[in-house]
Amino acid sequence: MHFPGKERLPTLGVGLSFRNEIADAIYRNVEHLDFAEVIVDNEMSGALDLLFWQKIAGTVPLVAHAVNSTLGTLEPLDLEYLRRAAGIGRRMRCGWFSEHLAFTRSEEVQTEQLIPVQFSEHNAAFIGDKIASLGNVLECPFLIENIAYYFTIPGSTLSEIEFLLRVLERGRCGLLLDVNNLHANAMNHGYNPYAFIDRIPAAAVVELHVAGGEQRDGLYIDTHGHAINSDVMALVDYAVRTKRPNAILLEREKKFPPMEELVRELGELRRIWRRHREHAPGQLKRARGPVGV
Repeated sequence: MHFPGKERLPTLGVGLSFRNEIADAIYRNVEHLDFAEVIVDNEMSGALDLLFWQKIAGTVPLVAHAVNSTLGTLEPLDLEYLRRAAGIGRRMRCGWFSEHLAFTRSEEVQTEQLIPVQFSEHNAAFIGDKIASLGNVLECPFLIENIAYYFTIPGSTLSEIEFLLRVLERGRCGLLLDVNNLHANAMNHGYNPYAFIDRIPAAAVVELHVAGGEQRDGLYIDTHGHAINSDVMALVDYAVRTKRPNAILLEREKKFPPMEELVRELGELRRIWRRHREHAPGQLKRARGPVGV
């Protein structure tokens, strides 16, 4: 299926990326989550245990996130990987499935990093066509995520936003707007992040990712290991007010603080959500199965 429009997707609220490193703390604080996002690659490696399925999948709505679809390569889609990912998504009854607009592997070579793609007309068409064909495998709405990049691939002829808009149109998909990645790119490449947000159609923005980073040797690095800074929080407020996403997700992948600190950040994001979204607590639409199947 193709992107059905975000108004047909569940409105989930504020959630947290599920990480095995802090699973016990998440289980004890699940009442603070409106939903959770799960990296399907973790389940492929057998990292999600019975407690996850009982305490998280059985309690809050889930959305699926992947890291190895490698949409940016010039190779065909890895259908075996995608079918496994789709099966996990069905088991989770996920509201949607998302993946990075990046290069992660070529044949048997794993980069272990999200590598930027060339911002060109040809590449936008090629990647967009790959994304458009994903619906035949995933059977649920698909979102692409903007990545943080620290260099521009030679041969690029489009700006980041021009490239992203072409891929969204050609791929007939939605957007997972990573606000910290946007902040990093705006800082490092010298553009206005608010103007970037203004150019994105509100109808495309389904989910926001929010994380922290730090300055290193003149660059702002997206670390997923620091608290959200005030500039990123201001961008989140603007994106929620102007684009009205269906969900906001807090990401933390390392340097895990006490759960109380993550709960505090969730509270800040929830205040933004309540300020700009009409849904009060208890009125959120919950995902009850694979959307659109």
